[in-house]
Amino acid sequence: MKVAIFPAGKDGKKLYLILQQLKDVEVCAFVDNAPCTEKGTIDANVSIPVICPSEAKCQMAEGKIETLLVCSVKVLSHFLDDILRQLDALEIFNYYIVPAYIFRKKKLEQIDLQNIFTKREDFLQLQHIQFHVSDKCNLNCRRCQHFSNIAEKSGFPEFKRVESDFRRLRELFSDINRIAVLGGEPLLNPELYRYCIMLRKLFPYSFIDIITNGLLVRNMNEKLISVIKENDIVINISYYPILEPIKEQLICFLKKHGIRYIFSTKINTFSKKMTLTRNETPEKQFRECRDRCCTMLRDGKLHPCYLPATIPIFNNRFGTKISGDNSAIDIYESGITGQEILEQLRNNFEICQYCTCDEVYPWEQTKNVCIEDWIIE
Repeated sequence: MKVAIFPAGKDGKKLYLILQQLKDVEVCAFVDNAPCTEKGTIDANVSIPVICPSEAKCQMAEGKIETLLVCSVKVLSHFLDDILRQLDALEIFNYYIVPAYIFRKKKLEQIDLQNIFTKREDFLQLQHIQFHVSDKCNLNCRRCQHFSNIAEKSGFPEFKRVESDFRRLRELFSDINRIAVLGGEPLLNPELYRYCIMLRKLFPYSFIDIITNGLLVRNMNEKLISVIKENDIVINISYYPILEPIKEQLICFLKKHGIRYIFSTKINTFSKKMTLTRNETPEKQFRECRDRCCTMLRDGKLHPCYLPATIPIFNNRFGTKISGDNSAIDIYESGITGQEILEQLRNNFEICQYCTCDEVYPWEQTKNVCIEDWIIE
């Protein structure tokens, strides 16, 4: 079988090496939206051309390539969705999606090698999911999109309820590529270690990260540190300006304890994009939304993004009546399947009517909130 790997980069290279175990598979090309300039080769050791998707279509028509293998491991929430939409637009339908666990499992068995060739209709991997372990935060960012600066209660979910929800997701989906533990500030929850253990047990090959503002990282106790290390959890620090004086101290602490970590690019701006006047193009808004694949789990329901999940916090504070109920998927609905959920998540929801183009402002902290912090007139 003559195949091309989409995209190139480190994931493409890793898949290339895995495919060396299959004698009847020949990698003819790497496909990428940004082919390298050095004569299109992946690197000096692998002289296989890197071509753009339109060229891949031509070579498939000529019989030089029989099928594409699409890597699903990149943890950017919308990455796979963008690739699949691009292939649909090019009318390329002969492809397989390679599950993310293939790239993370240390030793592949025969069934794993077979799963490399997963048809789209059989692909039951939830690409990205996020959930709150705390609605409250210790930073009070103006225009917080999760409304953590106006959450009235401690906002810690019941652990058993969340555990039940993830067990249900385990039944519905073959895997979850990325699980983001966030809030609010997740390190405020004294039971955070329990979530780490539970998630890794249910999803042994998922990329799991705790998204934190970093201020409480050095206060983590030994139990939490040990659990994070043992379960290969990544500390993902949102790099706000307030962290600049202590960034090196945080790095030293994390390195000392052997904890994997990521710093985001520096966050100098926040934006708002909500409107109380419904827009007339919710489908367009959905297609252009950067959060469209950031699926959020809350109280037994999956939401297309954070907004319908957390909008009750906003409504309670300002007396508005923006409904998020009709933009939720009940994972306990009788007869619902993982494939049906994935199909629903690919389309706009009613909540999309309450979003518009972003207005960008300098990042700042505040305790004096007003509705205009979020609403665009």
